[in-house]
Amino acid sequence: MRDKKTARRPGALLLLLLIILLLPLFSGCGKNGDARPAAEPEPSENGNGVYTIRLSEEVAGFAFTFCTGDVCVPVTTTADGTAVFEGPAAEYEVKLIRSAEGYEADFPEERVIGPASGEILVEVSEAAS
Repeated sequence: MRDKKTARRPGALLLLLLIILLLPLFSGCGKNGDARPAAEPEPSENGNGVYTIRLSEEVAGFAFTFCTGDVCVPVTTTADGTAVFEGPAAEYEVKLIRSAEGYEADFPEERVIGPASGEILVEVSEAAS
């Protein structure tokens, strides 16, 4: 027969296990993307450059173009607030061509990224009504 101390241990172990499992989930919570470490982008396995747009909020629907010479490639942010373009290693002019509905971005008319890989952080906020 178990005494009261032994009977409480499974509940305490379960609570400890839940804390251990949930702590990493909540440790990334933050405001304006400040919990996201800025990883240094690396070229892809085939030698192409990997160019990332990362929004300060997780918002889908922002559209950008990566242009070099006469060629422009459109990309759109996904639900995690990122858009990734993989292409020949070069300098690209990046332009915002459309904001997500209900949002605005603090983005200059155009920015340059490259020459091998790179990441641009874009501050976004809800649009004033």
